[in-house]
Amino acid sequence: MAVKHLSEDQIQDFLDGNSPTSKNLVERHIRACPACKKIYGHYQNLFVGLKQDPGFQLSPDFASSVISRLPQAAQAKVRFQLSDIFIGITGIAALIGALIYFIDINIFSDLITKIRSLASLGKSLTASDGGLMVLGLAGLTLLFTAALDWLLVEPKSRKLV
Repeated sequence: MAVKHLSEDQIQDFLDGNSPTSKNLVERHIRACPACKKIYGHYQNLFVGLKQDPGFQLSPDFASSVISRLPQAAQAKVRFQLSDIFIGITGIAALIGALIYFIDINIFSDLITKIRSLASLGKSLTASDGGLMVLGLAGLTLLFTAALDWLLVEPKSRKLV
């Protein structure tokens, strides 16, 4: 006949006083079975030690002391710094200077005539017969688009930094 040992859960429940199995049955098995008696002894020592443990108490200001030691979140950077604008303008000027130096300027004569024709378009847009209204609406559209970009796209990129 095979001996059925008590499980560790059954032994722990017995020590807790929550054993669904009959108390007498468990006690008899522990006295008769050396393997279960050994496991019972280990758990009994553990339970005695746990009952003697006063527990671990945190001080009332523990959370605030931990939070005070955490590094502070970095402040958001200013969107544009003066040095960034200066570097950008300097780069554009250097690019234009390099183009003028290395490329024949006569190639751009056609471009210059087209730009001059745009000047007449600008004059007609700013004429007092309603062209200024179109120009103003275009400017407002650009401002609205820039505001939407700043509100919707920029916060996501600030979180990534």
